[in-house]
Amino acid sequence: MAANKVVLDGDKIRVLRELRGLSSQADLAHATRAIDAKRSGLADRTVWDAENRRGVTRRTQLLIARALDVRDPDELLSREEFAVVPDDRRPLLPLDCQAPAPTTLPPGERRPGSARVVALASVVTIVVAASASAVLWLRPAPDPSPTTDNGRQLARLDDAIWTVNGSAARAALANMCAPRARVVQPTLSFSPTLGLGMTGIAGTYQQTGIQSVKAFRPPFTVAATVMATTMNAGAFALVITDANGGKGVVLDGSQGANDVFTGLFYQSPNGPGTHWELRGKLSEPRAPSLRVWYRLVVSVDPAGNATVAAGPEGAEPQRGRLPVGTGPFYVVLSQGAGAHDTGPNQAYWRSVTVSNRGLSATLQT
Repeated sequence: MAANKVVLDGDKIRVLRELRGLSSQADLAHATRAIDAKRSGLADRTVWDAENRRGVTRRTQLLIARALDVRDPDELLSREEFAVVPDDRRPLLPLDCQAPAPTTLPPGERRPGSARVVALASVVTIVVAASASAVLWLRPAPDPSPTTDNGRQLARLDDAIWTVNGSAARAALANMCAPRARVVQPTLSFSPTLGLGMTGIAGTYQQTGIQSVKAFRPPFTVAATVMATTMNAGAFALVITDANGGKGVVLDGSQGANDVFTGLFYQSPNGPGTHWELRGKLSEPRAPSLRVWYRLVVSVDPAGNATVAAGPEGAEPQRGRLPVGTGPFYVVLSQGAGAHDTGPNQAYWRSVTVSNRGLSATLQT
């Protein structure tokens, strides 16, 4: 990627585009042509690149910002950062000072953003300044000798960020099934290349997960990348839930007993103690492909309306919209089984990001 190119926050662009009635990337490209008639605006493919975190020019960034009525074009810059610093002899390094970049970028490239890498004996975590976005991640166990799953490190969650089966997670997960599910302990592992591995459900009507310690008030966007390596039920799910599990939404990737609960779909409850019911499908009735990264996004606007999106990374996702309320909401990474479970399930969460301040400022323009 050329030095003068930038990576934009594709999820934010999609949300703002839809809020302004631009239903497709072609519509947004057309809107830029009205602004930049002399140079014909942007091509449809250029907008696709911007929404899929490909490098684009500053001119593209400016035209998209103007078409979406974003006053500060830098609000569209991607603030998702990820770096691994395995050597505890390294000092604290700003990401701008050549800390290792994500595997999705070529060596030597880096994304813009204000972040600091905490380099403490195989720690994987990011501290982001000014709470523009919070990258929620994990730490491997401090002792690298115990291994599991063909040599992958055992994982220990950063308990300042995550808690296993927290109270909000338990309230929500128990009602994902009818009859109520049994919430069980997850088995976690860590791969430096794949991220957090989660397995643990071992029968029908079981759920498990980890919950963010912090709750988030709208507007915010949660974006996650996840990959199933084994799937015989619900291998992965991204949940936002209030404290009692009565409001929220879950994006599921599952192999169900029938077409209804097979594929990508979303559910929500009708209040505390109620079953989380199917609200919409985001794919054909086929289980998510194994060893393919999927991108799951939940954006909640200030009025409490959620836009959900899911699909293979790099492809145009399917979307849905539903009211969820104004929270605050916890983030839960989970997996579970209803009436159908024929074997093990395992998924890897490569990244989870909650963005709020930048999106809030933009939505208020």
